[in-house]
Amino acid sequence: MAATKKQRPVETWEDVEGMKSTAEVLIPSDPIDRVLGQEEAISLAKIAAEKQHAQAVSVFPFLIKPMESEEEIRGKAYVHWKSWQESYQGIVDPAYLSRLTLEKCEEMAFRFPENILVAKDGERVVGFSAAGAYRSPDGSDAEEGEVYALYVLRDYQKKAIGRALMQESLARLSQCGVVHIWVLKENRQAIDFYRRVGFQPDGEEKELILGTAVTCIRMSLTFTDKKENATCSV
Repeated sequence: MAATKKQRPVETWEDVEGMKSTAEVLIPSDPIDRVLGQEEAISLAKIAAEKQHAQAVSVFPFLIKPMESEEEIRGKAYVHWKSWQESYQGIVDPAYLSRLTLEKCEEMAFRFPENILVAKDGERVVGFSAAGAYRSPDGSDAEEGEVYALYVLRDYQKKAIGRALMQESLARLSQCGVVHIWVLKENRQAIDFYRRVGFQPDGEEKELILGTAVTCIRMSLTFTDKKENATCSV
């Protein structure tokens, strides 16, 4: 794709100065493939953060944006429901999955609409991510962040949508010292994906009851050059 008159590549922080939105950044053909480890994942996240968290980001032909309308909330609920049915067969108790209805997902989506990014193909929501402060049991990790969820419909996977959702989520958490994500231990596909975007297992585990007991592992990404006195917020 040819660069527009205003677009230019970003290789150093000097290149970002004066930019007003992500529309001015010339995106490589597959920028996330450059993420070989945590250091480069952090670099990509910081680029987005430095550009003041533009309200919408194009991942041609898809759009990543904050969830706003009732239609987007319902679309997010559908992705939540459908992704569980598609991804957790053989991992989560089938009886539990059958009880997780679309109606329940819609109820949760309308009850907790904050800090959600949606990926859209035209008017259709095809993926979402949720992120914010780390949910520690005692509240002792106020300066740590968490990606609570990231799902993309199966038909839209391997199109860089999940990677773009993660990049934008990390950009919004870039002032946190560390960002965590919990993932089912048997969900190898998700674990491999999180490794590719810079997360590593940190040794923490917990058990959840989803009909039957399942084990989750925690994966973490550390921002090594967090600004002094910066506040971890979304």
